[in-house]
Amino acid sequence: MVDACVVMLHETGWLNFRMRAMLVSVAAYPLWLDWRPVGQWLATQFLDYEPGIHWSQLQMQSGTTGINTTRVYNPIKQAQDHDPKGIFVRRWLPHMRRVPDTWLFEPWLMPPEVQRHCGLTVGSGPTPTFPCPWWTCPRPRAPPKPRCTPGGPSRV
Repeated sequence: MVDACVVMLHETGWLNFRMRAMLVSVAAYPLWLDWRPVGQWLATQFLDYEPGIHWSQLQMQSGTTGINTTRVYNPIKQAQDHDPKGIFVRRWLPHMRRVPDTWLFEPWLMPPEVQRHCGLTVGSGPTPTFPCPWWTCPRPRAPPKPRCTPGGPSRV
């Protein structure tokens, strides 16, 4: 889902709010990317870039405000919830069109015979057509604590 969103954003200059939030969440939490360069790149991609909205949303989604509920969006769950038939993913990632629904959102789990049938090689070897994920989505649990709290802990 992340790859499809990045391709769509690059091609069209637009993504819906949930997918924008997911991209920032993935960049900020599992990848631990600094939100500022991520925000700069996104600002160059969005046709509807509005600084007053963009930067405050980016800070909120990356957990740097310390006042909002921390939301870590799981891309697999987002794909299952918002693209259950894989129409969006297959449209923006043509190399995934032959992947059966069972493995579309987790192609790194495909058995080798299915990979051959789909024309994909999953892994980190010399000629993979689809890399293994850099990180795995954790099972749902309590949301992480914000990285910073303005003013430090309360002394009241």
